[in-house]
Amino acid sequence: MRFLVDANLSPRVAARLRLEQHDVEHVGDVGLLTAEDGPILAHAASTERVIVSADSDFATLLAVTARSEPSLILLRSADKLTPDQQADSSWPTSRLSPRTFRSARWSPSAAAT
Repeated sequence: MRFLVDANLSPRVAARLRLEQHDVEHVGDVGLLTAEDGPILAHAASTERVIVSADSDFATLLAVTARSEPSLILLRSADKLTPDQQADSSWPTSRLSPRTFRSARWSPSAAAT
């Protein structure tokens, strides 16, 4: 899997995911550490990465713009954890696949029903 870890999570989260053989960038690695959500969303979409964040604004931005990509993993309250606690979370990444995210994507037509 290809991930982009947001600034509100420690770079240690990216390192942890790399240990599990994932292709991971932290926003600080790609010059987006202080960027607004829009450019981060655009980078994740153009590089086909799943955003990992504790910021629910990404979900709102995807909904308001009626976009279905990139996918988002929202770690609720993770921004209240220490960097070590964030990195030590039980990451069930062995069960993640691109198919998991394709089936979970939001779409405007599904929201209208």
